[in-house]
Amino acid sequence: MRFLARFTSFAALAAAVVVATIDSIRFVATSLLEPLTLKVVLAWSGIGPERLSGLLGDFDNGLLGVVTAQPAAFVFLVLSLLFWMAGYRRPRPFKPFATAGA
Repeated sequence: MRFLARFTSFAALAAAVVVATIDSIRFVATSLLEPLTLKVVLAWSGIGPERLSGLLGDFDNGLLGVVTAQPAAFVFLVLSLLFWMAGYRRPRPFKPFATAGA
């Protein structure tokens, strides 16, 4: 289960880096004074518009509506952090001077 959470965290982090890179390239290419950010709604509609309409049917004004209005890079970074925290394992203490028989 930890491996799945860590892998999902890595995939979300990679997606955040890709989306942030695309946003920065678009910002420099258009040379506007305000930054252009890819919203989660636009990113999801590029993958599957029919799934988006089914997903946002009743929840458009709720929490899902707030999340989908945020920049996609930010949402992927938060998802990456949450999955990393779910798969985190505290390091075992290192005792170099511990003796087994004492």
